[in-house]
Parts: sequence; C-alpha cells; structure tokens
Amino acid sequence: MSNPLNKRIMSKRITKAMAENAAIELTKIAFDKKVEKAEKDRLALAKHLVEKYIPAPVLQCAKEYLGCYDHQRRVEFTTEGLGHYGYKWLYLDYEHPKFNQICLSKSDFDSYDKADKLYDDLKNARDNYKDEVTNAIFNLRTERNVAELFPEALPFLNFTECTALAPNLTPLRALLNQNL
Repeated sequence: MSNPLNKRIMSKRITKAMAENAAIELTKIAFDKKVEKAEKDRLALAKHLVEKYIPAPVLQCAKEYLGCYDHQRRVEFTTEGLGHYGYKWLYLDYEHPKFNQICLSKSDFDSYDKADKLYDDLKNARDNYKDEVTNAIFNLRTERNVAELFPEALPFLNFTECTALAPNLTPLRALLNQNL
C-alpha cells in the first residue's frame, strides 16, 4: 500500500519568467499610450521652441545648403534668471543645423521642463507598475490564485510551457483536522 502523503498532483505553477512576461503585456496596456502621448507632446514643444528661437531664414538656409553645415538631432535648451540656471536636452526626429544651446525665456523653459518631467514621471510609473505586477503575479504562485485574485493577468500567462509537481495537501490537512 502506498503512503498517501507521497502522492503528488500536477499544478500549474507560475515561474518568474512567466510573471515578467505577463507584467510586460499588462504594462503595455496600462501605460504605453500615456507615455507615447507625453513623448509626442514633449517633442512637439521642443520643435516649436526651436522654430521660435532660431530665425526662420537660418533654418531655411540650413535646409537649402545642407552640405555647408554640421547637422545633429540633439537640441539643448538652457535658461538663466531668477536665481537658477536650467539645462535640458533631447533628440529630435529630424536633423537640424548644429547650433549652440538655445537660451529660452524662463516661462518657455518652465513649460518644457514641465513636459519633460511629465514624460519622466510616466516612464518611472510604468517601470514601477511592471515591477509591482511581476511581484504580485509571482507571489500568487498558481493559476487558480491568479484566476481568483488577478483575472486580468490570466490571458497573458502561458501555463502550457510550465507545470510543476505540487504536493497533494488533502491527506496532510485530513490528519491535522483529525487532531483538532
């Protein structure tokens, strides 16, 4: 006769890799559109500021005589005044003539700084969300727990790749209940 404590059943267990993959997909749903919009808004503001502070004839000349100028995609903004010096940079989606840092007015720099901070905050929130979701899913451990407590994650977990032996706790619990 076999010992009932040695019986094991197959359980659909969650691995760290499964939790990370599911978290990546859930993070895309929760944050990608927000981050993308913040990035587009920041880039549009930067383009506007370049056009505002670099005279149109200079930009036009650089386009006409492309070979005469060094070109780059990076733009640098600075500001001075009211007791502080600010510096920000980013890469544009087009090349422009290489020029020194563009010194913005305080209000323009502050508006760019606000857009830049929003973008950075959303990226950090996205990264934190991914880590928290990964940990939550991994700590749930089984398909049943995920189905009960975090059903939104279930479609993104591939249990066909990984099943692990889990102890059959029924006999253990029965012996414990007999003595209570």
